[in-house]
Amino acid sequence: MLLSLVYAETWVQQVRPIDEEMQNKILDPQESADTEQTEIQWPLLNEAKIKWAKKELEIEPNESDQIHFDFLIDSNVKTIVAYSYFRNAEKFGVRRS
Repeated sequence: MLLSLVYAETWVQQVRPIDEEMQNKILDPQESADTEQTEIQWPLLNEAKIKWAKKELEIEPNESDQIHFDFLIDSNVKTIVAYSYFRNAEKFGVRRS
């Protein structure tokens, strides 16, 4: 199936060193009992978003591509979490012309 990208975003969150406020949240029984949260909301360091026009970035089966985002992160940050999300026009009903 053709992958037709129309949107991408990546965000970087700081895990270590953990600041006092975040540590208190993690250790707080009321916070940890919140069943709505499936992940810890680490402090956001940076994010990047990009949109493409329809048919601008298409990847055929058995092909690959790379999308690069550079982030400057302070040298005192020891551990991060990086997330990426890509929207496929074919899966989200974006009509192709």
